[in-house]
Amino acid sequence: MLLVHAPPWTPLLKTLLHHNHNHHFSRPFFFSLSNFTKPFSIATRFFSHSRRSSILPMNGQGLPASGSSPEHFTGDWYSVPELRLRKHRFTVPLDHSRGPHSSPKITVFAREVVAEHIIEAKVIMFLSRKRGETYSGFQLRNWMVQPLGFILTGKPWVVGKEEQKLPYLLYLQGGPGFECRQPTESSGWVQKRGTGLSTPLTVSSMSQFESADELADFLEHFRADNIVNDAEFIRVRLVPDAGPWTILGQSYGGFCAVTYLSFAPQGLKQALITGGIPPIGGGCPADSVYKACFEQAIHQNEKYYKRFPQDIKIVQEIVNYLAEKEGGGVALPSGGFLTPRGLQTLGLSGLGSSSGFESMHYLFERAWDPTLVPAAPKRISYNFLSSFEKWLAFDTNPLYALMHESIYCQGSASKWSANSIRTEVEDKFDAIRAAKEGLPVYFTGEMIFPWMFDEIHALKPFKDAAHILAEKKDWPPLYDVQVLNNNKVPVAAAVYYEDLYVNFKLAMETASQIAGIRLWITNEFMHSGLRDDGSKRKLRAIVVTNIMMMALGSGIYVAHTAAFRSELQPMAPDHIGSSTSSRQRDLVFIVNPLGANGRTGKEWRKLVPYLRSRLDKDCNICESITSGPCHAIDITREAIREGADAVIAVGGDGTLHEVVNGFFWAGKPVVSQVKEFTRSTALGLIPLGTGSDFARTFGWKNDPHEAIERVARGLRSSIDVGVITGEGCDHHYFINVADINLSAKAGFYASRYKRFGNLCYIIGALQAFIGHQNQDLRIRFNDGPWETCPQVTALCVGNAKYFGGGMKITPNADPFSRNLEVVILQNFKWYDFVLKLHRLYSGTHLSVKNVSDRSVHSIEVEDISGKGGIYIQSDGEHLGFLPKKISILPAAIQMIL
Repeated sequence: MLLVHAPPWTPLLKTLLHHNHNHHFSRPFFFSLSNFTKPFSIATRFFSHSRRSSILPMNGQGLPASGSSPEHFTGDWYSVPELRLRKHRFTVPLDHSRGPHSSPKITVFAREVVAEHIIEAKVIMFLSRKRGETYSGFQLRNWMVQPLGFILTGKPWVVGKEEQKLPYLLYLQGGPGFECRQPTESSGWVQKRGTGLSTPLTVSSMSQFESADELADFLEHFRADNIVNDAEFIRVRLVPDAGPWTILGQSYGGFCAVTYLSFAPQGLKQALITGGIPPIGGGCPADSVYKACFEQAIHQNEKYYKRFPQDIKIVQEIVNYLAEKEGGGVALPSGGFLTPRGLQTLGLSGLGSSSGFESMHYLFERAWDPTLVPAAPKRISYNFLSSFEKWLAFDTNPLYALMHESIYCQGSASKWSANSIRTEVEDKFDAIRAAKEGLPVYFTGEMIFPWMFDEIHALKPFKDAAHILAEKKDWPPLYDVQVLNNNKVPVAAAVYYEDLYVNFKLAMETASQIAGIRLWITNEFMHSGLRDDGSKRKLRAIVVTNIMMMALGSGIYVAHTAAFRSELQPMAPDHIGSSTSSRQRDLVFIVNPLGANGRTGKEWRKLVPYLRSRLDKDCNICESITSGPCHAIDITREAIREGADAVIAVGGDGTLHEVVNGFFWAGKPVVSQVKEFTRSTALGLIPLGTGSDFARTFGWKNDPHEAIERVARGLRSSIDVGVITGEGCDHHYFINVADINLSAKAGFYASRYKRFGNLCYIIGALQAFIGHQNQDLRIRFNDGPWETCPQVTALCVGNAKYFGGGMKITPNADPFSRNLEVVILQNFKWYDFVLKLHRLYSGTHLSVKNVSDRSVHSIEVEDISGKGGIYIQSDGEHLGFLPKKISILPAAIQMIL
């Protein structure tokens, strides 16, 4: 949600203009909460204490763009390269809850932009309303504003035609508290609330307040509720006949868009969201947010060090250096203090954007001063210390730190949520301990901690105000779930599967509450997908075009050039509740009554009444009880041939494994062999088994009611499947993990002790160790040359992350990645497993000696000795012995998420 994620102005503008041109939009207008380029600028206010429970309805007539009134001043047109611009200022109430004519007033600054050469279209600029800035957005007196958008026209631009009446597209920029660049040319952008020209809330301007209480009272108004109030104030005065407009919300702008849908849907024609579906639970869901954020941060750290393993030692050296200094750190150029925990905050932007890994790596390249004099003491370079401060940018944008946790609060205090959750995962984020033990030092993600107001010089004056805001309980509502449940506005959203800032699972939970929303789920982008440039420029065009076409009901745009993977098809759900389809869905539930030593059958019988009460209205439900091994395979194939909308496995990984194999027959997908194929059958899961390891990859609990809600939502996306082949053997498919030698043997024995629950995996491992020998194997990756891998204890191939009752054996595996992760353990003794078992469960074993991993499309494995007897299994099912080839089938099955 940082400035680094704001999209470049021109490429995004071209995309929108092109789309609007083709769809006969006359004048989309992007409205941004900071600096705007259109006569619209909206601000997320952070001003007087207004406690709203709803957005005030706005009545009034739109003013011509060229007109002026006491509430709206319009400047003259002027030019910069490739653009025509003019300024607008709106006088709006500081506190909308007191009515549209209340005092005091603030001024919102907006810049209107007409693009001269972009597909002969006209663009009217971004609005900005970030109170506290005066740049390219509304001029908000003592406000912080963020870019809201710009206006695009679909008609040829001609000098003198700037006054054409055209529709508006309001762009809601991310944040809170970071500005965009000035539009000095077509590559410019607008600034966010409280920055630039929109009455910036800077270190110096906020020092005008005499007390922390006054500052906190001022800041409490700079949230999504006030942003929407400002937008509505301006819309009814700017848009002809006070008509509705389209909004596009990126990141925190998406949060604002959902607030808009909650309290002022009458002002919207369509809502488009990229990486910005917020958690909408009552109170303060920040704890859930940060728990998910820490988990994703761990994953991103693992990926970072896998790409730059040389940085493990560099970061460890820096941490040790800082910890050994007097006071536990070193002085920063501005007067702040860099400590090990402060160093970890580099992950705030380094772990979450497409180029963040590279930027962070290059930063560490210049961490140390060169040794110019023999025996001179080692020192961290000034360049590194200066770059560290610029990286965080709190000296110019303190608002982000002050208001960050409050964006989640409704009637409850955040109480420094990120800091509280960190204490629960401190074993993974203790930088000093990790460095001393030779472990990778993990960086934190999008989190603000109270100690930052002691160590960062620019934030020190606002420490007391920050604590007041953290303890504030009476935050007004930001969302109305009932209104969202009955939403009538067309909504489309891009959801990024590995988003560090807006958690995928939480976003999906909210999406289930917004009636009619259409989703594009993708792992092709990070949170910065709307901004990515260079080789991903065409991909950005897909992001924008897909969500706009989905909102229009035109389906999904799929790139057909070689630059894009054909399997990268965003999966808008076929059905989302009863609001999007009049046809009932046909669902087949396949139940293994003997799963988990009979517990699955018992739990299923208890669950059926609730399942029918929840799904009967919208679905035809078929229960199929398996009678023995492989029966689920046959049931699944028959269901697909009969055109079922979804087949849901009820049980553990074994039942899921059989259902997955039922999607295929004779080496091909069953659906490809159906002559009159009319719809795609999705795979679902209600985890009620012993291990339920596949569900762990998605963070799903063994909660059947939660699983039924996923089925009810019907949101789906394509996932990868692994396939195992061998001479004279049928194709065998797996969705989780395949493994060879010791772990496969342990799984074979564990299957005999399922009555002991997850303990069966420990028993199986102990039995497998009896008489075990490490094996020399011949391996070939991606059909390349054969190579010898000596003394292999276990070789695991992961499409997902977990096996063996919770061991995170392939921590970098991702069922959306179109790759398999191979982890090889060599020359392990029984005591190595005992001593390192906790590393296997936590997924931190990749840095252990004699452990290696790599990402592959395929792997072939042979027994060098030729004696045979080396076990192989997948998803807990014994598949015989080597030799075998394991390959990936990208996007092979649609999965209900």
